[in-house]
Amino acid sequence: MRNRLLLALTISLSVAWTLAVRAQTHPNLEKGFAADKMYQFGDIDHVNVFNGNLSLTIPIGGSTPVSDRLSLSLTLVYNTKLWSAISKEYNVGGQTGRALYYTPERRSNAGFGWTLSLGRLIDPLETDINNGATRFGYMSSDGSDRLFYDTLHVSAPAEPSVAGVDYSRDNTYLRLSTGGAGKIIESPDGTRREFESYTDTIPNTTCGSATCPPYTRWRLTKISD
Repeated sequence: MRNRLLLALTISLSVAWTLAVRAQTHPNLEKGFAADKMYQFGDIDHVNVFNGNLSLTIPIGGSTPVSDRLSLSLTLVYNTKLWSAISKEYNVGGQTGRALYYTPERRSNAGFGWTLSLGRLIDPLETDINNGATRFGYMSSDGSDRLFYDTLHVSAPAEPSVAGVDYSRDNTYLRLSTGGAGKIIESPDGTRREFESYTDTIPNTTCGSATCPPYTRWRLTKISD
């Protein structure tokens, strides 16, 4: 186990860091687990053999059965992709431009690199953590990201779209829709996650203006099948 962890950390540190694109997460920056990728598995760890990301998954407590088709459990997850790249304008000595800054991953809520979550809906207005995305995103419990689009595929001619309904395009086939005053994410297995929005009281300082709009966050309120 120890040798495997050291090897994974060495591989991860050798990966070139690039700015996260505004579309789907770049393969070099992917976290968590994806069914269409190759991994080296251990007891609690697995390594993405493409980008070297090491993930640790530690169950917290047992699984709570809700029905014969649904059970819920919390898992503490660690990813070695610890830094977020942010492009900011600068003005030094009259010279202006944009520079790339790296900050600790702000989605970590259980320590540096650690997350504990049942899933998180990320608003485009959450400019402190959305990595420049202009669409709604979903961070799953393993730390991996999905973005939502108004059609399921990229095609020409374009597919017809449905107002208020968006889809992930990374083979997870998640559907995001508006339900009442909130949002609903549906998975192919029938699991529904419902979210409600709220305005964060933390001042927004990421837009470079004195009148930045407040952060709009989404809290998970219900999981059902």
